[in-house]
Amino acid sequence: MLPLVSQVRKFIYLSSKDKNYLLLASRCILNAIELSSVLDKLEKYYHSDIDIDTSDVALIGKKITLYDYIEDLTMDITLTLPEDSDPSIGKISVLSPLGGLLLGSKADENLTLYLGNTTTQFKVRAVSEDN
Repeated sequence: MLPLVSQVRKFIYLSSKDKNYLLLASRCILNAIELSSVLDKLEKYYHSDIDIDTSDVALIGKKITLYDYIEDLTMDITLTLPEDSDPSIGKISVLSPLGGLLLGSKADENLTLYLGNTTTQFKVRAVSEDN
């Protein structure tokens, strides 16, 4: 199995070369602008020559402790590539609406997810390595 950074770089490469790859790789329900934003974030953190401190940034493989203001509950989510996602155990794809929103976020950030006619507000409580 490839190391995580290599897996992400492969995903970025395949996504940029063949837009149908994204449709085949996941059940992506992001619109074109959201999808472009996710790919830009992935490129920034995984395909850049600039050395960026990512210790407190929500990235693939990181555990995000998230507070849902509407439901008044705290949950742990791990960001994954589409093929590794399993929402039933908290593994959320970066191509899902919530995963795309979380990608690149940091602790203490407030985020708003708009999905259809529903708005949900979250606070990122912590970002850590998933053990």
